[in-house]
Amino acid sequence: MSVRDFLVGTDQSFDDIINGGSQEVFQALATPSAQFLTLLAGAALAVWAVTAAYRGV
Repeated sequence: MSVRDFLVGTDQSFDDIINGGSQEVFQALATPSAQFLTLLAGAALAVWAVTAAYRGV
């Protein structure tokens, strides 16, 4: 086995670990993040509606 073959194999192994791990992390965070962003959007809309009501818009 040459040094180049070793480095290519090591690089592929790291890519597999990083890609697999990032997909698991993304899947674990995707649903709570979507719910949190929906909550933030609703809060921003509520604040806008209240301030618009006081401005008479």
